Order: sequence, then structure tokens, then C-alpha cells
Amino acid sequence: MAGFLIALPIGILAFWITTDALYAPKPIKPRPVTIPDVWSSIAEAQNTLDASLRMIYGDLP
Repeated sequence: MAGFLIALPIGILAFWITTDALYAPKPIKPRPVTIPDVWSSIAEAQNTLDASLRMIYGDLP
């Protein structure tokens, strides 16, 4: 009986760890970055910089 009381929590713990490892949700794979993504990001950064400079210095000729 003592062996059963020791083995039961160990078995439950092993089952719990195994199910977590096998059935845990898989992380979402990021999509590959394309050249248009890079250009879009650069354009967005440039627009942000331009807007910031206009806010600080006003419209320059």
C-alpha cells in the first residue's frame, strides 16, 4: 500500500509533464519578411521623421 501511495503521485506528475510537452500549443511561425515589407517600413519611418521635424521646425522651404 505504501508503494502505491508513493507511485501514484509520481505517475500523475509524469503524466502531467508528458501531456504538457506533447500537447502544448505550438508557437506561431512568423511569416518571412519580403522586400516590399522593408520598403514600407523605411517609408513609414521617413514619414514619422518628417512629421516630427515639421512639428518642431514648422514647414521649411
